[in-house]
Parts: sequence; C-alpha cells; structure tokens
Amino acid sequence: MLINQCHCFTGINEFLPGDGRHLPHHHGFDFVGTNLPFTNHWACDESKVHMAHPNPMKCFLYWNTTLVQQPFRHDNLTASFLQDSIAFIHNNKDRPFFLYFSFAHMHTDMFSAPRFRETSRRGRYGDGLRELDWAVGEVLKTLVSLQIQHRTLMIFLSDHGGHLEICTEGGSNGILKGGKASTWDGGLRVPAIAWWPGVVAPGQVSQHLVSSMDVFQTAAELAGATPPKDRIYDGKSLVPILLQKTSAVPTGKPTPSLRTLFHYCSDRLMAVRQGEYKAHFYSMELPTNYSEHCPGGVPKVEYFTSFDCYGPHITRHDPPLLFNIARDPGELYPLSVEEYDDIITEILAAKAQHQAHLMPGKAQCKETSTTLQPCCNPPFCYCNYKPDGNR
Repeated sequence: MLINQCHCFTGINEFLPGDGRHLPHHHGFDFVGTNLPFTNHWACDESKVHMAHPNPMKCFLYWNTTLVQQPFRHDNLTASFLQDSIAFIHNNKDRPFFLYFSFAHMHTDMFSAPRFRETSRRGRYGDGLRELDWAVGEVLKTLVSLQIQHRTLMIFLSDHGGHLEICTEGGSNGILKGGKASTWDGGLRVPAIAWWPGVVAPGQVSQHLVSSMDVFQTAAELAGATPPKDRIYDGKSLVPILLQKTSAVPTGKPTPSLRTLFHYCSDRLMAVRQGEYKAHFYSMELPTNYSEHCPGGVPKVEYFTSFDCYGPHITRHDPPLLFNIARDPGELYPLSVEEYDDIITEILAAKAQHQAHLMPGKAQCKETSTTLQPCCNPPFCYCNYKPDGNR
C-alpha cells in the first residue's frame, strides 16, 4: 500500500489528462490511499505567507487514481494520510503487508493542522514537525494495539537534507556541508531509525554506510521473496546490520565499510563514496545571501543556490576533490592527491565499472505537455470531491 508520493506531474498521465497510466496503482501497489502525485509545493501555500492563493496546476490531491481536490487543502491532509494507513494496517493485520507512508512534511509549503499551529517556538517548521511526530506515533500505537509490533519492521527516514536556502523553513544539517539538491553530505545524509521490538535491540547507533535503496532488498528478504533476476539492483539487504548488537556510543574505531555509493545530479555523476572516503568530480556552490532572500528568516521565494546540474554554479574537479568523511564529516579539509593516489585510483576504477554497466532510462520529467496536465473539471481545474470521486 502507498500513502502519498512525490512525482513529476508530466509523469502522471501518458496519453490523456486523466488516464493516470503512471500512478502507483498501475505499478504494483494493491491499494493507494490519499496521495499527492506531484508534491506539496511552495505554490500550494494557503496561509498567504508566500502566495495570495494556491496554484491549482501544481497542487492536486488524489485518492487512488481519482483526482479529488484541486488545489488541495492542508488542514486535514496528514489526518487523511494517517486514516488510510491505520485502516490498511487493520485490514491486513493477519497477513504480511508493506506500507509506504510518505509524509508531506517537512516540505514547503510548511503547514500543520489547526491543533498544531503556533504550538512550537520553531514557528511553522516546528508546528509541522510536531504534527509529523504525532502521526508517526499513531502508526506505532496501532501496531502495538493490534499486537503485531513484534513481527513488523518500521523504518523511518528522509529523502534529502535540509533546504538551507529557505532559512527558518528549511531545517538544519548541523556540521554537514550543503543541503537539498546538492551532493555534499548535507544534501545526502539523513536520519534513519529502525524499530522492531524484540528483534532490533533498542538504543543502538550504527556506523554502517547504507542507502534508502536498501529498503527494497530488505523487505524482499524479510518477506522471503526472490526479486526477478533479469535486472541489476543497487540496494543491499539491511537485515544483517539490523540484527547486529552495537553500542549507542562507539567504544572504538568502527571497521571501515567497503560499500560504494554513486551520487548523481540528473544524469551527471557528481561524487563517489567508497568506504570512509568521498571523491567529488563536480560540486555545487554553497548557499549564501540569507539576509537578502529571507528578511526576518522567512523566505521571499523558494529558490536553490544550485539546481542546474550543468549550470555556472557547478565546479569541475580534476583530479577529484577527496575527503575522509569518517574524520571530516563537514567536508572541510581536502586530502592531498599525491598522498592518497591509491584511494583515488580505486575510486576511479569503481566509477569506470559502474558507468560501463549503466542503462539510461527514459526521463519523463523532461517532457512537457499541457495536454497531460491533471484537471478535475476542465477548463476550471478547481474541485473538492469526496474520496469516491463524487461531489
């Protein structure tokens, strides 16, 4: 089951504005509840902090394959996601299930239900975080109330680091450099929590190098499924790591991970992480001008310092810029190319092998067609239907 998703709206429909050929219902999900096929966008602001009114062409809500709100309302958005999730868990409590719950928090436009507004010293960002925290807790309480928590693995993670350019509404990446849309570690490293009472020991902190791509292989192994063998999978199962017993506070130097990860911006390979080392072949400019773009901390516009993967804000590094992430997580001190020539040689070999086996896919988000734009009642594109599609 899928609750919410983020997508490019030109990838929702294929031939007609309402065919929904690329919605998740047609791609393996048995049930799809309330979801935002595009995303929660800056242009969806109902608070009038940023926009006079939401843009319906970027803000639409689906229930399964039915367009039910355009533009969508935020007041009960998280509650709708949660209601569908809890109902799904109840309906499947006696058999194995996979629930993908993708929140609209923490993302511009910042929002929260009325009960959470102005309850945090962190402003709109903190209010939204409190609502997210509540909803996650309700899911866990449901598992416990049904007494299925001992056979259910919950993984909580994010998709990227904080969007630093929008100041108080963009979060913080601590000591990490860069943020959302960059391949500095501030854009890549995110919190991840695994919860499985009686199986995953509480209070542990893992130093392993993992990826969100590992969730698929992890779920497949736990379900006893064998994925098709006619394709290459980038992820690896996290089961061995989840079953390890580690300390909350490292007692010694961790064993370096041999994992290699490849970091892209569009189709450009920007950086390669191999174990404790990371090599940048291209890098993004870092966010600046906070006072100009965020008077009083509130952003005037949603912007990125570097969003164009081939633009003038991209710097090429030859030889690559090398960091030891274990010792220098803030990527502040480049290592000597001469002294670490063997490491760079290994990374270049891994990069060449990786690129030799690439099979480029079709980039749907580069295609633009106004004829495929979701619109509930042409030509107005304004509606607020019930989930069954009726007024």
